[in-house]
Amino acid sequence: MKRLSTQGRAALKLIVIGGVLTFLLLFWVSLSLKKQLQPNPRQKVVLRQRYSPFEHERAWRDMEALLKLGPRPIGSEAALQQRNYLAREVQAAGLRIRKAPFTVSGAPLVNLIAMVEGSLPETIILCTHCNTPSNAPEGYVGAQRDTSGAAWLLEMARALGPKRMGASVWCVWLEGNPGMEDAPLAGAEALLQMLQQEKERTIKAIIAISAIGDCFLQVHRTPNESEWLANALWGTAQRLNYGRHFSHATRKLNRSVWTALRQAALPTALLSDFAYGGSVLEHKNFWNHPNDTLDKLCPESLQAVADVLYHALPIMDSYAASISVQYK
Repeated sequence: MKRLSTQGRAALKLIVIGGVLTFLLLFWVSLSLKKQLQPNPRQKVVLRQRYSPFEHERAWRDMEALLKLGPRPIGSEAALQQRNYLAREVQAAGLRIRKAPFTVSGAPLVNLIAMVEGSLPETIILCTHCNTPSNAPEGYVGAQRDTSGAAWLLEMARALGPKRMGASVWCVWLEGNPGMEDAPLAGAEALLQMLQQEKERTIKAIIAISAIGDCFLQVHRTPNESEWLANALWGTAQRLNYGRHFSHATRKLNRSVWTALRQAALPTALLSDFAYGGSVLEHKNFWNHPNDTLDKLCPESLQAVADVLYHALPIMDSYAASISVQYK
């Protein structure tokens, strides 16, 4: 057998190296695809203990009650029933409630505000939206996107109680919805207008909560959030061993309720899971889809977010006094 020439050996070497690199590339691609298409069980919340008075079982029952109403677009009977349910439960918990009415395209809307009285003069707002889009697909009820935040905030109001040591807390359910063509930012804009008109200088921060019931919880950072608020929340998550569910990766925001809140001259932060389900494929099949149903959610995720917020509040209390709010 003739020996390979130097040129032939070089070519063979390149072929072998190319084959090895191709194999490694395909192996890496297959791992990446597997990661994207298959849920990671480590991303599910495991409760070793409850770190706050928040009761996720009761929040879950609220989820069930709200979802039984079906779609809840503004102006609908179901939206009115939801508003009455929230108000009734807030009052039953002994909290003072304020109804802040406004109108959009002739439709009467109301932002509900449950007021937790604090020992300090400052106030922190926790808010969420609670309606389903008027242009949603048939059969859509929005368990994760439009209901988890509303049920979570109700139980958080109960957990905080009528009074607390620290800043006062307003728990606000904003009517309107990011997916609506006619009033995408209605509730948030109405809230900011109310604060502006009343020259409400006690408000020192706004924290928005949305889509936090996903079994595979992953709360992301967002652009232009207030650093001290984010540090209080993400640092607390790490301290309570929920760090894997509070990612430091930043997700951009589309025009929505939350971007409207960012227009205020107030520190803001958003707690939201932007990736529904445990994979890219699940997100595509669940988000803004009739598949967004209660069986995709886990009460443990509601508890994790509540524990973090509950223990981050005292840290926020210490910063709030130094925030100066000026209205034109």
